[in-house]
Amino acid sequence: MTVAIDSNDVFDAPQATLSEAAVPENTGLWSKSGRLGILKYFSHSILLMLAFAAILMGIASFTGLFSSGIEAFDPEQMSPLLGIVGLIVLLPFAWLGIVFFIRRLHDFNLTGWFALVTFIPVIGAIFTLVVLVIPGAKEGNKYGAPAKTVFWEKIIGGIGLVVIIATVVAAVVGMVAPALFGLAV
Repeated sequence: MTVAIDSNDVFDAPQATLSEAAVPENTGLWSKSGRLGILKYFSHSILLMLAFAAILMGIASFTGLFSSGIEAFDPEQMSPLLGIVGLIVLLPFAWLGIVFFIRRLHDFNLTGWFALVTFIPVIGAIFTLVVLVIPGAKEGNKYGAPAKTVFWEKIIGGIGLVVIIATVVAAVVGMVAPALFGLAV
């Protein structure tokens, strides 16, 4: 069998630039490979939180927590089975949140192990904020080409960003306004 080689040296490695070789990966929801841009990350995270909240509401309704009143949330009155069910429901959602963050890190050409930085007090919060607001690489990197953000992801991600910014502004105003206007808290 004969293989055509452009170089005279048979030991030369094949040459390709990342931008030519990088094509958007069609990764599954559970896969850690691939990349997520800002809006794609926010839209997927928002849908993940809404699904988790809906399932928890369903479990709470099914078990009668809402009809029992506020005393039903007393840990001594709750069934241990409810805690186990809640943990079982939480695990896949937590895993998906980690997977989404790893794919967001891939957008910066960083390995998923950098997600462990989020556990360092103060530094982790700053790192997370930077990762969430700064755009990733526009060209392909070792994790693939930039992910294409479809229309619905832009809408949901944009709404999520606006809600987060509005929440931060409202929190700052709520902390500063009483002091500025001499209101008693």
